[in-house]
Parts: sequence; C-alpha cells; structure tokens
Amino acid sequence: MELTKRQAEIVEKAIEIMVEEGFHRLTIKNLAEKMGFSEPALYRHFKDKKDILIAVVETVKNNMVSIVEEIDFGLKAQDFFLTLMCKILGYLKKVKGVTILIMSETSIHNEKDLREKMFSFYLSMLNRVSGFIESKKKVGEIRDDVNSKVAAQLFIGIVQSTVLKHFLSGRLYDIERDCKEMVKIFLKGVLV
Repeated sequence: MELTKRQAEIVEKAIEIMVEEGFHRLTIKNLAEKMGFSEPALYRHFKDKKDILIAVVETVKNNMVSIVEEIDFGLKAQDFFLTLMCKILGYLKKVKGVTILIMSETSIHNEKDLREKMFSFYLSMLNRVSGFIESKKKVGEIRDDVNSKVAAQLFIGIVQSTVLKHFLSGRLYDIERDCKEMVKIFLKGVLV
C-alpha cells in the first residue's frame, strides 16, 4: 500500500496518539481534530479506523524491512545481529513500541484483517532473519544443526520482549540499553 503524503501524515499522527494518549484515544474524531480538519476530510483518505491501523502496520513493517535490507549481509553473523538488534530497537523506541499496542488491540478484538497484516509483518521479518541465518550456515559461521526459523523466532522474541518491557515500564526502561548483551547471549547458542 503506497501512501500519499497526506496519508503518511495521518499515519504519523495516529502513531503519536496511540503512544501518547493510549489506543482508546485513536478515534476518527480525535485524529481529525489533531490533524486540523473535519472527520469527512479524514474519510477521504481512509475508509475507517481499521484502514488507518493497517496503514500504521504497513508503515512500521516497511521501515523495519528497510532496516534489515540496509544492513550488509556480508557482515560476520555477530556484527549483523548486533547491528540489526540495535537498529530495530532504536526504531521501535522512536515509534514508542506501537507494535505492542497494535498486537494487544488485535488480540482483544480479533480483527481478522489487522491480525493477518500483523502476521504478514511477522512472517516478513522471520523470513528475512532466517534467510540470513541460512546464508551464514552455508559459510560455517552458524552451526548446521540450528533450525533457522526457530532461531529467527527467538531473535524476534527478544525484540518483542524488550519492547514489551519498555512499554510496561512506562518507557522508563531504555530499550537500547541491553542490546549488546542480548545479542551476545543469543549468539552463544548459534555461533560455531
């Protein structure tokens, strides 16, 4: 989904509302007010709140995919994972862990389209990380017996857990503080 400039502005404002005021405050009325225009004007850009949330997920997904794709796959596994972890956590800190809010909302309301979009996002990251692990298995940097999908799932789980801790602490926990240590512990189980 390619967003117009105005849609991107609306998505950014939606993220801001969710993280600053809470998910319950993301309403069409409140969002239109914060954008400085009427509700009907907002409906010209998005069909409903669900469409806005899907655009938020797509935006975060695209930014995360860009982070992965910007990292040199030629790096040693240790450097790749450290760079990836720190960059992802830095980005999620910037958007204040909005993914946790969306996952919570999705699980509470069981919104099929949003759940599928979040799952697609998850699989996209899982496939990219497991693809890297496979490439490093081929050159002997990661053990052959490591299940790439499971290792990628663990890596993503570390990210999700860290974001959850950041969110639940009222953002007092510095999401980037333990980046190096988490990667070190993760890699002890997969490096040759």
